[in-house]
Amino acid sequence: MTHTPKKPNVLIFSPHIDDVEFGIPFFYVRVLQLGFKVTEVVMTNSEFGTHKLEFKGKRLRQIRIHELKNSVKLFHEYTQNRTNLIYLNYIDGHLPVSRKTITQISDIIREETPKIILAPDPWYSLDHHPDHIHTGILVFLALRKIKSAYFPKKIYYYYTYNSNQYFRVHWKDKNIIYKAYNCFQSQVTPLQRRYLKLIFLYLYCRRYYKSGFFTENFREQYIKHNKIEHPKKMNLLEKIKYHFYRKLTLPKVQEFHNLTPKEIGLA
Repeated sequence: MTHTPKKPNVLIFSPHIDDVEFGIPFFYVRVLQLGFKVTEVVMTNSEFGTHKLEFKGKRLRQIRIHELKNSVKLFHEYTQNRTNLIYLNYIDGHLPVSRKTITQISDIIREETPKIILAPDPWYSLDHHPDHIHTGILVFLALRKIKSAYFPKKIYYYYTYNSNQYFRVHWKDKNIIYKAYNCFQSQVTPLQRRYLKLIFLYLYCRRYYKSGFFTENFREQYIKHNKIEHPKKMNLLEKIKYHFYRKLTLPKVQEFHNLTPKEIGLA
């Protein structure tokens, strides 16, 4: 089975090469299984994603692209539906919020005319890597720029601590997702993969306990009067969560970005 023309098409914006597999894996498998046309826009090439200095830069970029191709192949074999990849080729950690990038995103949305768009949450973010924040902001600004005729039916943010949409997923798909983790050996060690399995088990069992279903959680971007609605002012609890996740994730990002693009041969 390839994608079915009558099914909705899904456009996913991924800051790095593995953010779909690690961020929304069950949703990703499900839409492929349902025959949706799935297009993933890879914003950066993840050139800084290692502590090993000799791998940073072009060498890691080639490895990461190869890993993503292996992951796409794996999901294709499992679902008989292949993801279309669009690479924007920005440098890891240096994704700009500029007129050029906003225009690029706007053009992609107009060309793909998706029914569903997914991007990292730029406002209520679980991960404060600048590329995650900037990807969400770019999608938000691009949607505010284009005409409402090109708006998707639904816009969802992932990597969010302020969920308001809960999509039922199938726990039986966990095995293919665990296999996909093995595709990204440059990013996660065998020990880390075991740790991730435990984290997923905890999260999904907790959600099952609350709702009776296994779910992946998102925040919906609302559209009001044919305009993309700006998020409301954060309350005290949301501000506390924001600063908690910022302090938790930003130092880890800074550990990887200890050199300039020029120093690793990218500029």
